[in-house]
Amino acid sequence: MSFKQAFLSLALWSFLVALPGLSIADVQRATGRVVALLVLEPTSDDYALHHGAITVGDAIGGFATYYWGGSFCPGKDLSEASVAALQRALDNPRVVVQPFTKNGQGGALCAVAIRYILRNEQGMFP
Repeated sequence: MSFKQAFLSLALWSFLVALPGLSIADVQRATGRVVALLVLEPTSDDYALHHGAITVGDAIGGFATYYWGGSFCPGKDLSEASVAALQRALDNPRVVVQPFTKNGQGGALCAVAIRYILRNEQGMFP
């Protein structure tokens, strides 16, 4: 193998190894109701895995869970204000959310932003 071929092979291999770590734009997820909120305390056995999770139910009966923090989502923690807003969304049936995510470890969907939408009394969006 020539030096040029070896260099190109090494460059291609390096690119493929780095590919999973490349940052891509936040992904918009389906809009739905917060149906469950889990906030872990540092004393929890699962705290090292993630610091919390929300489950969002969509209009057709599907559910998706989004995590933050811990080894599932390193560097992707939600602020206390964001967690409080999620609690208010859980308590208010007129509020729907649209999570924005980045990929985490092991296929976890990591919440990095959340849009809150208030529906009118008829359940419609303004």
